[in-house]
Amino acid sequence: MNPEQFILMMNDLPDAVIVSANSPAVKQKHIIRYLIPAAAACLVIGLAAAVYPKLRMHTPDVTEPPADSEVPAEPELPVHYIGGGTMDRRLPASYSDLVNNSDAIVIAEAVAEKEQIDKQTYNVYMKKIVADDGLTLVSYKVNQVLAGDIQEGDTLDIREYHYTTLYYNDDGTITDCIISRSNAKPAVIGETYLLFLTKWPNNETFDYTFDEYGIYTYDGEKAGPWLREDMDQESYDYQLYQYISREVAARLPGSDEADH
Repeated sequence: MNPEQFILMMNDLPDAVIVSANSPAVKQKHIIRYLIPAAAACLVIGLAAAVYPKLRMHTPDVTEPPADSEVPAEPELPVHYIGGGTMDRRLPASYSDLVNNSDAIVIAEAVAEKEQIDKQTYNVYMKKIVADDGLTLVSYKVNQVLAGDIQEGDTLDIREYHYTTLYYNDDGTITDCIISRSNAKPAVIGETYLLFLTKWPNNETFDYTFDEYGIYTYDGEKAGPWLREDMDQESYDYQLYQYISREVAARLPGSDEADH
């Protein structure tokens, strides 16, 4: 075949054959570009088909707290005591004076803080309306009546001279706290106390007789003091309270010693 015959033969070839011969690598790249994603998609579908039934059959493990675990108790609010007791301050001269000035003497359990009665004022430092003075009504369930016209099982509302409010701390923070005008600690809900009570004439509420002198702890046998821990032990109030509380413990109302 001479050169002229070769040129004539090439001219007779279709254009598609000539283009394909000039760019075979491009077509191969196009084929590979489409094959790789298709293969990956098939692989994912296959794995999903194999794993999904097992996932549906699997029940996730549920981690439960131990049976004896307890919910952490909320921290108690700090108590700030002001003054030397309630405003109408009277002190018992003796154990007999405490008993004679009481309308009722009971052993009772503190069951709820029923209500806070307070006076609201605007505090310029906190820029908030806050409780500025007040008291808290605590409900007691009577377990035993030692004196007075009260029935076992009655519920009594007793006035405690403290209230919850916002407090401006020395470090500049503002937190909740209890402000108390009493030398007795606030009653703890769920605890049992020996109570000397004075009834308010115009309603059904009571006060502790002579404030802190009217409330004592009671464990079923013995009575004990319920006085704030930070009192000045050299003060007259502290010395008198220690004397009266010893008399209360030794001459628990209703016992044989109480009449002697």
